[in-house]
Amino acid sequence: MEHQLSENKPVKKPFAFNLILVVLFAGTFVALLVMWNKLNTAMELAEKSKVVDTISPGQMKIAYVNLDSLNAQYLFITEKSAELEQSATAAESKVKAEAAKRQKEVDELVAYAQKGNLPTDEQATVQNRLGQLQNELAQIQQQEEEILMKNEAALQEDLRKKLEVYTANYAKANGWDYIFSYQSTAPLILFANPIYDLTTEIVKGLNAEYETEKQSK
Repeated sequence: MEHQLSENKPVKKPFAFNLILVVLFAGTFVALLVMWNKLNTAMELAEKSKVVDTISPGQMKIAYVNLDSLNAQYLFITEKSAELEQSATAAESKVKAEAAKRQKEVDELVAYAQKGNLPTDEQATVQNRLGQLQNELAQIQQQEEEILMKNEAALQEDLRKKLEVYTANYAKANGWDYIFSYQSTAPLILFANPIYDLTTEIVKGLNAEYETEKQSK
């Protein structure tokens, strides 16, 4: 009779901590579709000017941010992703350690059961204890996963607010009417002229703001 404690599935590590926002400040997807013709017209007019700063009064100024680049270059994302990965690794190690501790008792119970025919009540006691040990381990794993998910959700919300606030302020300061986002995994924008790509400038500003924030703590 052999009995090995199952560590269930490995502790679920958080999703890659990055920005998964397809459209910024555009409302719902339906709203985007309703506005599409107007935005197309505005982009065509802006393209004719070739230089963003020469857009005529009354024309909408539209730009975009490449989220793939922002995910790779924004320090808040890269640092917090590393922290989440470390937390996930630590959680997995904790579950394995808890399993190892309980395995000793499992081995003792199995050895006791193998000594000879046990009375029915003792067999039930052994089986119940084995089940209890397995349930304890499952609960520990679930708790660790919930902590990871909670931390990730909080960081995702923090990230969303940081980008939303910074981009809104940037747009207001620089006269942009719309700043959309592009991401290779969800390319709602199929083409965008590179002269309207604000990614480098936005990331530079976000990183400067983040460094200042860290120094103030």
